[in-house]
Amino acid sequence: MNIRKDSGPLKWILIGISVLFLFVMLILPLSYVMYTAFSKGIKVFLAAVTDKYALHSIKLTIEVSLIAVVCNTFLEYLLHGLLRNSSLRARRLYLL
Repeated sequence: MNIRKDSGPLKWILIGISVLFLFVMLILPLSYVMYTAFSKGIKVFLAAVTDKYALHSIKLTIEVSLIAVVCNTFLEYLLHGLLRNSSLRARRLYLL
């Protein structure tokens, strides 16, 4: 593997584009969400988060996420076993 060691302007242009992308796609939306969440104060935010329905939705989200992780882990383990123990022709069918 040949690794280039030059530090030309293309490297800094690509770094700038990636930092700009990170700022636009992550920092700006997150800052807007934080601004709107705390715009009426911390007490209103805490009252909304500790509401009965909000707590139930948070609990439901965590439960569904855990179920999805368990199902995904099981299916990946099953697929790994099938791909490891099958012929090359059968592997092509699994990967479609």
